Amino acid sequence: MAETLETIGEKLEALGNGFEALGAKVAALDAKVAALDAKVAALDAKVDKGFASVDARFASIDQRFASIDRRFASIDQRFALVDERFDRLEKAVQDGDEKTRAFLGVKIDDVAGQVKLIFEKVSVIDERLEADSVEAATVQTTLEKHDLRLIALETRRTRRKAR
Repeated sequence: MAETLETIGEKLEALGNGFEALGAKVAALDAKVAALDAKVAALDAKVDKGFASVDARFASIDQRFASIDRRFASIDQRFALVDERFDRLEKAVQDGDEKTRAFLGVKIDDVAGQVKLIFEKVSVIDERLEADSVEAATVQTTLEKHDLRLIALETRRTRRKAR
């Protein structure tokens, strides 16, 4: 029986040594997990910095759009004034009778010349508007691409936070 107790003691001692070895392996694995956590944290910080950079770019683009919107508002006001002038001119021509035409005489030719100048200026404004419309379409396309990028970035960010 003494031999059996000795055998059991040796087996228990071997089991204890096995547990110590397992503990060392677990400690090494914990160190690797800690290193991996540090790498993930560094990567998260880098991604957050990238998002901050993208946010700053979008803020800059928003400021540019605000400037473009102000320009379009200014152009719209100019068109409103031109439309108002045309309305007044049309009314004056429609309301005019022969007595007024006789009285104005030569002035009608001057008005015709001014109307011609106005039409030329409106033509120039129309050309500018067309150029601005092309630019606005380009800006709109760029904005849509940025919106898609934002959605993709937000989706990634949401997935990462969910993990």
